[in-house]
Amino acid sequence: VDTEEARALRVAEEALVFFSPRTQVKKVSAALLAKVRAHESGVILKVVDIIPPKDLALLVDALRANRSTLRVDLEGCGVQDAGCRVLGELLAANQRIEDLDLQMNQVSDVGAGFLAAALPRSGL
Repeated sequence: VDTEEARALRVAEEALVFFSPRTQVKKVSAALLAKVRAHESGVILKVVDIIPPKDLALLVDALRANRSTLRVDLEGCGVQDAGCRVLGELLAANQRIEDLDLQMNQVSDVGAGFLAAALPRSGL
């Protein structure tokens, strides 16, 4: 039954998700992936160490349906062009992401092209 009270509760739960704190981690781990999948990764998700391509793919997969994270900070995480391809897919799939920080990574014009192609379908 979709009552007024049930709708108000859903809105309140979404507000709690939206205002949850940030998550900062050194690496992509099973615990982080579980947190992301449970929408408990906070408004800002920051990884502060090099992310191997396989781990970046796992993180992107977990973020596809995430409702809590609005900013993904991967500054200096070793993201290259192939990583930009999967990040572009993420931006197209999860339009809640408003900011993607890729400063100090090894992104060429090819990687920038993958990201640019995703922009019309993204929340950026």
